[in-house]
Amino acid sequence: MSGLVVHRADNGKSYPFTRLQPTTTVDQLKDALASSTSIAVQDQILLTAEGYKLDRGKPIEAYRFSGERVVFLYDRRKLQTDYVPGPDLSLPNVEVQVPPTPPPPREQESDKSPLYAALLKYEYEFATHLNTALGYKKALETRLSLCKGSIAEQEIQVAAVDAAVTHLNQHLQQVGEAYKNFQGMYQRLNEKHEKLLASFPGDMERLRNIPLHIALRRDRMNTLMDVIPEQKLRLWAEDCAAEHGQLSTRVAELDKQVTGLRHQALAAAAQRCDVDFKSLGASVQRANDIVGEVALHTQLFAADLQQVKDRRDESTKLDRSQWSLCDGLDEMKKMHAHHIGVMMKHDETVRLIGQQCSSSKLRLSKNAHDRVRHMAYLQSKIRELAQMIIGFHEALVRQKTAFQQLVYVQCLPRAYQASLDEIARRRRFGQKMNALVVKCNQVLEKIQVDETAKRQT
Repeated sequence: MSGLVVHRADNGKSYPFTRLQPTTTVDQLKDALASSTSIAVQDQILLTAEGYKLDRGKPIEAYRFSGERVVFLYDRRKLQTDYVPGPDLSLPNVEVQVPPTPPPPREQESDKSPLYAALLKYEYEFATHLNTALGYKKALETRLSLCKGSIAEQEIQVAAVDAAVTHLNQHLQQVGEAYKNFQGMYQRLNEKHEKLLASFPGDMERLRNIPLHIALRRDRMNTLMDVIPEQKLRLWAEDCAAEHGQLSTRVAELDKQVTGLRHQALAAAAQRCDVDFKSLGASVQRANDIVGEVALHTQLFAADLQQVKDRRDESTKLDRSQWSLCDGLDEMKKMHAHHIGVMMKHDETVRLIGQQCSSSKLRLSKNAHDRVRHMAYLQSKIRELAQMIIGFHEALVRQKTAFQQLVYVQCLPRAYQASLDEIARRRRFGQKMNALVVKCNQVLEKIQVDETAKRQT
C-alpha cells in the first residue's frame, strides 16, 4: 500500500504517512493524527479530495483515490457556531543575523610593513562585507522559504474547501433524490386522495340507492347504506380530509425548505476563496530573483575577499613599496557598500512580500473557516431535512392506509354486484350439476335394470 498525506483544513499543514499497511484502518489513522495534531479522535472529520468521508472501522484501502492519496482533516470543534477563533498566527519574524568577523590583527602582527597592514585592514573590511552579505542571504532565503510554504498551505486550504463543497454537493444530491422520490409518490397519492374525497358524498349516496337482494333484506336493512357504519365512515372521511389538508400544507412548507436549502447550498458552493495566487506567485518570483541576485553578490564578495588575501600573501614576497597591490580595492569597497545598501532594500522588499503572504493567509484562513463552518451548518440542515422526508414518507403511507376505507366505500357497489353475480353463477352451476347428477342416476339405474334382466335370463 502506498503512502498517504493528511492536510489540515484550518492551517494547511501536512502530515505524511509513508508506512501504511493494506490492513490500516481509519481508526488507526485517527489515533496517529490525534498524537500529531492534538485533535481528539472524536473531533476529527476526514474527507478525501473527492468529497468522501472516511468512516471509522473501515480500512483505508476501501476508499478509492482518483490521483494522489490525499485526505483533508477538519476539526469538528471549530465548526461549532459558538467557536471563538484563537489569535492569528502570522509568519515568524526573521531578523538579519550577521556572523561576527574575527577582530583585526594586533599591532605587532601588522608591523611587517605599512602595505601589509593596509591589506590586512582591507581583508577585515571585506570579510565584514561578506558576513553581512551572508546574513542577508540567509534571512532572504528563510523569508522566501516561508513565503513559498505559506502559498503551499493556502493552496491546501483552498483544496480543503473544495473537498467540503464536493461533500456538501453529494449530500445535497442524495437528499434531492430522496425528495424527488417522495414527491413522485406524493403527487400520485395526492391526486388519488383528492378524487376520493370529492367522490365520497356521491359514493355514499350511491350506496343508499342500491337495494339489497330480497333474500338479504331485514328489518331496517333495505339498501347497501344500511349494512355499513354510515356515521363512522363519514367521521372517518372528515378525519381523512383534515389530515390530507394538513399534509398538503406541510408538504408545501417542506418544498419551500428544500428549495431554500438547495439555493443556500448552491450559493455556498459557488463562492470562491479570495486568494490572488497570480499576484502572490509574481511576488514570490520577485523574491526568488532577489535571493538569486544576493547569492551572486555574496559570491562576488567572497571572490573579492580571496583576492585581498592573495594580495596580502603576495606583499610578503615583494618590495614593501608595491602599493599597486591596493589598486582597485577602494572601488571594491564602494561597490560592496552599494550592494549592501541594495541588499537592505531587497530585505525590506522581501519582508513586505512576506507580509503580503501572511495577510493573504490570514484572510484565507478566516474565509475558509467561515465557509467550512457554514457548509457544516448546511449539512446539519440537510441531515435534518433527510429525516423530515423520511417522516413525511411514513405519514403519507399512513394516510394511504387511512384512505383505503374510502376506497372500500367506492368499490362496495361493484363488489356487491360481483358477489350477486357470483351467487347467481354458483346457483346456475348447482342447477346444472343437479340435473347432471339426476341424469347420471337415471343412466346408472337403467344399466342396473338391464344387467339384472340379463342375469335372470
